[in-house]
Amino acid sequence: MSSPGSGSSPSIQIFEIRVKSQSVLKSVELSIGSFKRESHCHWGARTHKIELSPPCQLSPSEPLYLRARFRGLIDVISKKKIHIDELLSDVDTYYPGKQEWSKSFDKFNVVLVVKFSQYAGNAVTDGESSTSGNLQPTMDAIFNLVERFRVLVIGNSGVGKSSLINECFGVTEASVSHIEPGISNINTAILANKNRRFVLHDSQGFEHGEGENLKKVVDFLKDRRDMPNVRDQVHAVWLCFQVPLSEGDRLFEAGMEKLFRMKSEGELGPVPVITVFTKYDKLVAQVKFGNSMEFMRRTGTLDPNARNALLIKETNERFETLCVRPFKAMVGPDVPHIAVSTKKGCDSSLKDLIALTAKCVKKYLAVEVPEEVAVLSAVAQRVNPAMKIDAVIAAGKKREAFLEGPYFQRELSGENSRSVPSSFTH
Repeated sequence: MSSPGSGSSPSIQIFEIRVKSQSVLKSVELSIGSFKRESHCHWGARTHKIELSPPCQLSPSEPLYLRARFRGLIDVISKKKIHIDELLSDVDTYYPGKQEWSKSFDKFNVVLVVKFSQYAGNAVTDGESSTSGNLQPTMDAIFNLVERFRVLVIGNSGVGKSSLINECFGVTEASVSHIEPGISNINTAILANKNRRFVLHDSQGFEHGEGENLKKVVDFLKDRRDMPNVRDQVHAVWLCFQVPLSEGDRLFEAGMEKLFRMKSEGELGPVPVITVFTKYDKLVAQVKFGNSMEFMRRTGTLDPNARNALLIKETNERFETLCVRPFKAMVGPDVPHIAVSTKKGCDSSLKDLIALTAKCVKKYLAVEVPEEVAVLSAVAQRVNPAMKIDAVIAAGKKREAFLEGPYFQRELSGENSRSVPSSFTH
């Protein structure tokens, strides 16, 4: 049996390409590496489908180039590049069947029918299956044990919860359109059409006059804590607050202070609670352009790289003063926290949030399979494709240890009330 080494990389098979445009299409051409195919469209067509048999293969070293040619007095050509990372961020790489991936460009929309195949660069000898085939039983077992990574997000309206969850897990606005803006039902499980490995519970914050919501959150966490099956428990809580911009800004309401206190006293159970300070880009902009452009005038002679490095340093210092120190003084030094932004240029912080969440799940979640839930958190996220691959490799290495562990052995003897899937035994 072969396994992915440090130099292995994923690949995706493309079975079908569908192009749709407001303009009349003349032809659609695709190329991946040395493979090239041009398909001519029917007269007057604004949609076109290309079926690929055998499928072509997309890998990190060979992106897909699509070129659409439009009819007119002068032929107009639009050429676009699609890298494998874009697909890995949106598709379920452990789903064994075909999936659809779509994207809108300026002149046309494209839909790809794809399937995660194997790891490029790993030769498979006679008698061996592909890497994805070897790992699939492991991932099936994890998915049967805990199908979706369950997150409770708490925060006031306008703090940026929707954009945060959308970027991190692919839960689009359309997925929660049945919920009135600013209103949420914590017991409603919000599922993403494009992410079958994630489930969201949304709660309003504890603004003045909304003390009743604290009781709802506490009751919800206690009820979920006591559920016997790990799939039904809450795996992580994100408490979202906007980054303060002045020393007079209050970090959070009294209800949040009480929630932190209950958590520290063990009343809410061992579910990891992570404080997420959102809209960090606003603090960056304040440091850069605030105080009558003082920073820009002071750093006008620096080259762009040096200026940017200084901006990062001074913003971090400002964040420490406005947020971190008062936060630790109120809730203690050990509460996990991070500043994030979904704005371009600051969105690398989302990868740090996902990594911190997986780390906290593995360390604090009091279930007998915390590492499996941590793997699921990496699979569910949509901001770091490499993290998905690393997680499934780690899962493969852990499989044998799990089979020999006490949790599985008790399952064999019937001592556990929770069900462990039969695929762990195959």
